[in-house]
Amino acid sequence: MKVKLISFLLILFILSSCCSKYYICETDSATPLYFKKSINSEQITIIPKDKKVIIRGKSTSKYQKIKYNDTIGWAYIPLLKNKKEYDYYGSFKVLKKKSLKRQSSGNRVHVKGYYRKDGTYVRPHTRRKPK
Repeated sequence: MKVKLISFLLILFILSSCCSKYYICETDSATPLYFKKSINSEQITIIPKDKKVIIRGKSTSKYQKIKYNDTIGWAYIPLLKNKKEYDYYGSFKVLKKKSLKRQSSGNRVHVKGYYRKDGTYVRPHTRRKPK
């Protein structure tokens, strides 16, 4: 009897912990996103006003985990409106700093040295990636 009760409680706990409700909302003002639950943490980006974001569950603290486009971070007391329940099946993990820096460095391209048609040599350099 005890084994059945323990296994039932264990299954109930597992089901309740993996089933989070997600909500789609709009920002009511410009909202900065941070890597950690701290204003002193490095800022990832700023979400403009009236942009759609995804949040998980109802926050009980001052910080809310927010997904905006492909960026996930922490917002300090975000002002959100038009909250609607949303079926979300993706990952809700904050990127590590190293992987984010690798993505942002994609704006730069290394160019090898080469000779122009007129015979002048252009030294190797780094330039912006073309749009």
